[in-house]
Amino acid sequence: MPKRPPPHGFQRYVALGDSQTEGLWDGTDATGVAGFADRLAAHLDALHPGLRYANLAVRGRRIRGVLDEQLPAALAMAPDLITTCIGMNDVTRPGRTFDRALADLDLLHDRLAESGATVVTTTFPDLSHPSRRAADRRARRGDQRRHPRGGGPARLPAGGSVRRAIDE
Repeated sequence: MPKRPPPHGFQRYVALGDSQTEGLWDGTDATGVAGFADRLAAHLDALHPGLRYANLAVRGRRIRGVLDEQLPAALAMAPDLITTCIGMNDVTRPGRTFDRALADLDLLHDRLAESGATVVTTTFPDLSHPSRRAADRRARRGDQRRHPRGGGPARLPAGGSVRRAIDE
């Protein structure tokens, strides 16, 4: 049975993960970078002021890195809420097997469950239907880094099949 949040709200929230938790590519020029964990922390603090929050996420991190580096630091903070979004780098980058990633993820979830905190995990985005806007934005940013004075490859918008998937 899932735990209910304490009536006075969460007091200590720690976010674990990779760039998805860190907030890389989230936000706008107007709002700045604010990933889901930062936005959740702000919302929780608005409901019950005084939340202590630490986002330990690091871009590029894999599950083993969370187990070895982030989890011990998080548990030392005695959080009552932990979120984790991790695993994309394990399944999209070479050098790891899916079975090893699943075993590490199971171990991470077991250790989180033993912590006594309320634990929230996320699922991976559907990579079979990438968002046209997000893909185009990332491509443009990459082009700007590689070709700061212009030039470089031209980017065409994603096709209609992707647009239909987004609209559905």
